[in-house]
Amino acid sequence: DEVDELRNQILRELVAYMSADTSTIERALHIIRMSGNLERIADLATNIGEEVVFITEGRVLKHHQGEK
Repeated sequence: DEVDELRNQILRELVAYMSADTSTIERALHIIRMSGNLERIADLATNIGEEVVFITEGRVLKHHQGEK
């Protein structure tokens, strides 16, 4: 969730930059794409962590946000 919020913040800020100065559009789009990729990496890392907990402890963490 934290990474999702950071990505949303990046998107909001870069849209403001692009609106203010069109010469930043290409660079901003690259950063937006990178932030999406980093968000995906974070999601995959979370999945790996959940699998490790399941394998080592037998606890299912998926779909139990409040128990993490």
